Formats: sequence, structure tokens, C-alpha cells
Amino acid sequence: MPTFAELGYPEVDMPGWGAAFVPAKTPKAIVDKLNTEMGRILVMPDVRAKLLELGFEPAPWSPDKTRRFMKDQLAHTQKLIDAGRVKL
Repeated sequence: MPTFAELGYPEVDMPGWGAAFVPAKTPKAIVDKLNTEMGRILVMPDVRAKLLELGFEPAPWSPDKTRRFMKDQLAHTQKLIDAGRVKL
């Protein structure tokens, strides 16, 4: 399968990523605990090695960094749609 750049769309940069989500009204203490534990697990040598082997690069981000990333990705995608480079 060709990349977007190979198809003539070098400005389309849409990396695959994953994150864990909780309901919006989850108490901050629970969000913080989940984030701490997920971060701890993602840097365990055996877990990290397996994820890398599967093609994933673990990035234990804070909820705020994840929120900013998602907002930036949405804005980037909206620009591509508005420019007519992506059709829905």
C-alpha cells in the first residue's frame, strides 16, 4: 500500500497511535493513578521490548500531553479537509 507522500500528498502526516481513555467525569485521582500505572508498565523492559517487536513505540504521555496531541491532530486533519486534500 503506498504512503500518502507516494500518492502526492506529502503534507498528510497521520501516524497511527493509541491511548487509554476513561469517561469524562472520572475523578482526577483515578486518572492520575491509571496514568502512573500505565506509564510504569510501558517502560518495563519486557513490555517495551514486546511492543517494539510488534511495531509500537511506547510513549507514556501525561493526560495533558495526550489532549494537546489529539487537538493538534484534529486541527491538522481539518486543514487537510478544508484544503480539499482529504475527502470524506
